[in-house]
Amino acid sequence: MATKLPYMASYGLLSKILESVQNARRPDRFTGDFLATKLGHSGGSARPVIPLLKRMRFLGSDGVPTTLYDQFRNQAT
Repeated sequence: MATKLPYMASYGLLSKILESVQNARRPDRFTGDFLATKLGHSGGSARPVIPLLKRMRFLGSDGVPTTLYDQFRNQAT
């Protein structure tokens, strides 16, 4: 069965957002507002990151960061 991945017009932005995730405080919920205000990545090209992070299981379906998200942020792991 084929899986549908989120379309990202600006995939180069992904590495910048992931770097910001490692440096920012863990949110209660990862939302568009958190992405824009805390991580500094606003605009339409940054929005598809949220479904991608859910697909990667960094976020739950409700936007709450998972243990995988925490492991990614931990420099030791």
